[in-house]
Amino acid sequence: AGSEKAVKDMPIELKVFRLDQDDLTLIDLPGITRIARDGQQVDGKELERLILRMSRRYCEPQESVILNVVSAMVDFSTSASLQLSQELDPTSRRTLLCVTKIDQHAEEGLAKKLKVAASQMRLRPERVFAVRNRKQQENEGQVSLLDARQRESDFLSAHDELQAGAKQCGYGLGVAALSASLVDIQIERIQETLPATYGRIAARLGELRRRSSEIGQPLGDELSCRLLAIQLIDQCVDSLARERSGRVAVVSSSAVGDGGSAAGARQASPVGETAELTV
Repeated sequence: AGSEKAVKDMPIELKVFRLDQDDLTLIDLPGITRIARDGQQVDGKELERLILRMSRRYCEPQESVILNVVSAMVDFSTSASLQLSQELDPTSRRTLLCVTKIDQHAEEGLAKKLKVAASQMRLRPERVFAVRNRKQQENEGQVSLLDARQRESDFLSAHDELQAGAKQCGYGLGVAALSASLVDIQIERIQETLPATYGRIAARLGELRRRSSEIGQPLGDELSCRLLAIQLIDQCVDSLARERSGRVAVVSSSAVGDGGSAAGARQASPVGETAELTV
């Protein structure tokens, strides 16, 4: 973000409208890294703390669905995002795993890798997905999303290992399957957390109504404000006067009970000062 390529803890909100897309609210967080890139004027450890703090804030609420996007080329056991999701969602009820760049995984064993990852994370197989996104060359060549999805479908259809693994284990193939699953899980989370959310909103509204009633009716014009200010000032003056009168009354009663000391004080100063001195 900005000319220094820094990571900023400030959201950039976008609304994307398409007729053929599912209705989803997504929060795209930066990848967790310990090494600052060229042009980033920040220490690597501080960068990691910043990204982790952002990730925790958005992923910790029970209403959130955690979607881990991991490259097929890396070791899943060392993924910082997977470790964080297991910490925030130990039962994996709201966690999904999306393995991308599957077309760059040349050697065999990808299906087994997906199966082991699901087992280690205690994920249901239908919460694991293998997808092919657009390559950098395709982005630069302005390949449309429609063409990219067709290329993904052709790749998956020709990948016997993934097809057999999907039938055996039950994980999903393709962005379309992932998107449909996200919609279902989002509905599930809303249904499960809505009663508690409604309760918090109702409690907050009750507190605001109580505070509003204490404030009183709104003032409609400048004259009303002036009159209220004068009224409040008069109340303060009366309160101070009553407090001072109370102190004098206490002094007077003390003087009657202890004539010697009180009399000496009265001889030394005027009546008002005697009251304050005795108190």
